[in-house]
Amino acid sequence: MEGTSFGRVISLGFFDGVHIGHQKLLRVCAERAETLHCRPCVLTFDRHPASVVSGKDVPLIGTRRQSEKWLREIGRADEVVFLPFSESVRDMHWRDFLRDVVIGRFGALHVVCGENFRFGKGGGGRAFDLSDECERSGVGCDIVKSVTLSGETVSSTRVRASISEGDMEEVFRLLGRPYSIDGAVESGRKYGRTISAPTINIPFPEGLCQPKFGVYIAAVSVKSGERLPAVLNFGVRPTFRLGSSPMIEAHILGFSGELYGENVTVEFLSFVRPEEAFPSNDALASAIARDISKAEEFFKENGV
Repeated sequence: MEGTSFGRVISLGFFDGVHIGHQKLLRVCAERAETLHCRPCVLTFDRHPASVVSGKDVPLIGTRRQSEKWLREIGRADEVVFLPFSESVRDMHWRDFLRDVVIGRFGALHVVCGENFRFGKGGGGRAFDLSDECERSGVGCDIVKSVTLSGETVSSTRVRASISEGDMEEVFRLLGRPYSIDGAVESGRKYGRTISAPTINIPFPEGLCQPKFGVYIAAVSVKSGERLPAVLNFGVRPTFRLGSSPMIEAHILGFSGELYGENVTVEFLSFVRPEEAFPSNDALASAIARDISKAEEFFKENGV
């Protein structure tokens, strides 16, 4: 952190989701840091810059806690700094941001960014500006080319679109892992038990990109470290008219324990069908039985 004598190789960007394009950039940072005997560091922001500039919230792919975990575990970062994206930062000239913050405050000896990186007031600084200014300042710089998949650039925007469409197979390709939500299990109204399909209930975190409402094949990781097969419904539970706040209700296959209050990770693996209101509990129970059969077949073929 500030005042330390350690030199840093710093990755710059807003790493929403830490997708495979981000991972390529972070690998360059970690490898460069190893060569220079420096610490690999990520310098990012505490909120999406576009949400401050436009005044409209941008739904994120992960919470701050998840992002830091991914940046450290997947990106091999020793340090992750979430710089407050204040109005003063928004209005700072790109050259001042590089000299005063990246180099002056955080002691960058080498900087890494993507080829489409823009920073400073009005996005006036581009990757080639960063490279030129680093050279003048005696600081190294790597500009990393974007990753393409199926002929299109991998981006957080593309990931968010796939999540919204419920295309979890595409999300997996873009992230290199399933889309996941962390949360504490809450006590529900236990309607699932009345139709022989008890569920764990997890509120959907505010500010995250919402998947398409519907039923998904899923996996639930619990405190013991087990990753359990499940089928879940994400939505507003129209059959029971339980409100408008979206909720994750996951039925863990073959599980009979209690998880109330436990923090779990829920992974969305594959979309099964849209959420719908059923005319009776029997009709709902029949649909859930079909969902469970599809999930069992999925796990038989793919494992958990």
